[in-house]
Amino acid sequence: MAPAATKPNRAGSFLLAGFLLLAFIITLTVTFAARERASDAAGQAVLLARAQLSDLLSTVRQAESGLRGYIITGNQASVTTYKLALQAVPGELAALAPGNNTADYAQLQQITAQKLQQLAQAMSLWQTNQHQAAIALINTDLNLQTMQQLRALVGAMQADQSARFASIQAAATRNGWLLQFATAAAALGTLLLAVFAVRESRRQTAQLRAAEVALTLDNAALERNISERTATLQASEAQFRTLAETMPGFVFMADPAGANTYANPQYAAYCGIPDTALRGDGWASTVHPDERASTLTAWKSRIAAGRPYEIEHRFRRHDGLYRWFLIRSLPLRDATGAITGWIGTATDIDERKQAEATLAEYNSTLEKHVAERARELDNIFRLSRDILAIADEDGRFVNLSPAWERITGIPVEQAIGRLYTDFIHPDDAAPTWNDVKGRLAAGTAIADLENRYRRADGSWVWLSWRATPHDADGLLYNVARDITAEKAREEQLRQSQKMELVGQLTGGVAHDFNNLLTIIMGSLELLQRGLTDIEPRTLRRLEHAMEGARRAAALTHRLLAFSRRQPLAPEPLDVNRLIAGMSDMLHRSLGEPIAIEIAAAAGLWPALADSNQLENAILNLAVNARDAMPDGGHLTIETQNAYLDEAYTAAIPDLASGEYVQISVTDTGIGMNAAVRAQVFEPFFTTKPVGQGTGLGLAQVYGFIKQSGGHAAITSEPGQGTSVRLYLPRLRGDTAAPPPKETATAPLAGRGETILLVEDEEGVRNFAAEVLGDLGYRILAAENAATALALAAAHPDIALLFTDVVLTGGSNGRLLANELQRRRPNLIVLFTTGYTSDAIIHHGRLDEGINFLGKPFTAASLAQTIRKLLDQHATTPA
Repeated sequence: MAPAATKPNRAGSFLLAGFLLLAFIITLTVTFAARERASDAAGQAVLLARAQLSDLLSTVRQAESGLRGYIITGNQASVTTYKLALQAVPGELAALAPGNNTADYAQLQQITAQKLQQLAQAMSLWQTNQHQAAIALINTDLNLQTMQQLRALVGAMQADQSARFASIQAAATRNGWLLQFATAAAALGTLLLAVFAVRESRRQTAQLRAAEVALTLDNAALERNISERTATLQASEAQFRTLAETMPGFVFMADPAGANTYANPQYAAYCGIPDTALRGDGWASTVHPDERASTLTAWKSRIAAGRPYEIEHRFRRHDGLYRWFLIRSLPLRDATGAITGWIGTATDIDERKQAEATLAEYNSTLEKHVAERARELDNIFRLSRDILAIADEDGRFVNLSPAWERITGIPVEQAIGRLYTDFIHPDDAAPTWNDVKGRLAAGTAIADLENRYRRADGSWVWLSWRATPHDADGLLYNVARDITAEKAREEQLRQSQKMELVGQLTGGVAHDFNNLLTIIMGSLELLQRGLTDIEPRTLRRLEHAMEGARRAAALTHRLLAFSRRQPLAPEPLDVNRLIAGMSDMLHRSLGEPIAIEIAAAAGLWPALADSNQLENAILNLAVNARDAMPDGGHLTIETQNAYLDEAYTAAIPDLASGEYVQISVTDTGIGMNAAVRAQVFEPFFTTKPVGQGTGLGLAQVYGFIKQSGGHAAITSEPGQGTSVRLYLPRLRGDTAAPPPKETATAPLAGRGETILLVEDEEGVRNFAAEVLGDLGYRILAAENAATALALAAAHPDIALLFTDVVLTGGSNGRLLANELQRRRPNLIVLFTTGYTSDAIIHHGRLDEGINFLGKPFTAASLAQTIRKLLDQHATTPA
């Protein structure tokens, strides 16, 4: 029995040894699988390093291309490309540090830094306007040699990476074979154990069952290992496909003979054909015909030599267009070094090729472009209407455009090299320098800096400057525009506004004076009437007082004329006829020492103006001319048709361009200087001794002409006489003979009519009420509109409303009259005022249907006006 007992123990020992051996083989299988996964990861890292080396080389090329594009075209987009490439290089170098040979990486850093230094030097030369030096540096052999060294080093490092990749692939292949061997050994061991178990089952059923269980377990473990291996291979393939299908460029694989076996979807989508059509040599049909033969020759040559493949050619897009691509491919080798296939990529470089072509074209015509640009700038410099100037930091002119001489009259050669203070007005020198220093210190551009520069003839021209500094050369680039005409227009506008303000002031003063004069003249008139037995001396005093009041009234009339607040009665005028009718009066007024000549233009247009005021204006000008010729002289009154264009009227506020009747009054007197001419139309300005002039004559003329829609101008020089030109708007149509002037009639008494008198000035109101009451009128007096409305409501028999235009209490005479005439359409209205407002006068004339009696009025004029209105109303049919 001993041998029988020993046999099962030996079988158990043998089975135990078999199981231990099987466990060891399984452990080897797991180890080899892990090594294969590590090899895959290392291979991906090598591919990434190769891609990073390609990116670095491409970025350096982009920097050089951007700089070349900027130097040739001046395009800021090329500068942006250059700067972005410079910013990317440090990061790409840092990413290459791990996993690369230390010596190669140091040499790569050195060559890259050398290349970037050359590009930076070229950019610095270009920015400092050393264009030819910058171009020469870009095209030097040293610069090209640096790029060749960089390309060679990158190629060598990529070859090193390729060798590492091949080594990794070989290791992976060995691990695969070992894995397969271990798997086969495990299967063989399992089979041997199964055979042994079958044989042992004849001896011992229990041992057979145990062996069967062990065999089942071993088979399950083996299947799991195979499944894991299969999953590992599938995962690796899936990762590769995911990488290939997410890359923006093309990815392809080929067998050892170079026949295409795989193309990623981007490749097929670009060509617009199925990926199966790209397999084998089908891809060659998408290559441009001009490059197809050379591409196939190069591909086959590299396949035969087993060396990396790199070429540039065009691929046909699905729409028939061709774009340039950079194609790179590497051989895949097994552990023995044999080529097992090829893997490659294709990158779109069409834009780069176009930029290179453009760059090459511009390189070939660079001098021509530079010359054309220089001619363009020279034409702008020579033909500019504004002054273009370059000055240094001390204010010394370095260069000036021809506009300098056209504007100042000073030759450019005489100004270059001199300080601006040699030409600027002394009053403007310090403010200009302080303004320039302040703006430059604040880092702001100089704009709208105005000052005066001396002309060659000694006069001054106003210039408006704009300037910007250039830090590179320390110069100041300037543009100056002649604004002398604009300054003159501004001065005319200020003068017009000043005259308007003075007119408003004098008009207000005249209004108050007229109220006072109405009271004074009325009281004197009533006093004269009331004194029947009066001493001659007292009578003379009253007459002197009345004469003084009349002169004061004439003075206020002139004030109103200047302020353009006098009521005008414009009518169609034959100006030649009016001046001819003044001939006798002019001769009497000027005296024999003054020779008078009237030059009436034939075919003179009719004008629209107040004839009385025009006569006064011409007489005023004639008297002023007489005073300017104390020893006698010649006075010429000339008429002509004139057209004032927009260029003339643009500088004169409120004057429209068009056709005018011109009246010129010219003397041969002492003339006047510019300072006097600037003030000659201002009220109270006179050059006569005290007591010999009021200073209102020309002011009255100016106000009347402006109120009539015209214009007055004066030219004069000391010792050369004076010419005053009056412009009145042309009237379309014919003129009729002036109507005969009405003769004054004696005051007529009232007939008991009721008159509503509205006047806020108590003295005027009392005077008018007394005069009209003495004439037999029934007077209802009110100081404001509210009282007047109340009186009118209580007295329906009011025949006439006599009201001041300007009233206190928030209303005026025109509104009061409108309201009463609305209630009583037949009510007669007579307005009075010492200062005509817009309520009853528009465009220099009374509104249609307005009855007006100006202040100061006399008892006689008041009585005659009211009687006339009442009689006219009585004779008018209802």
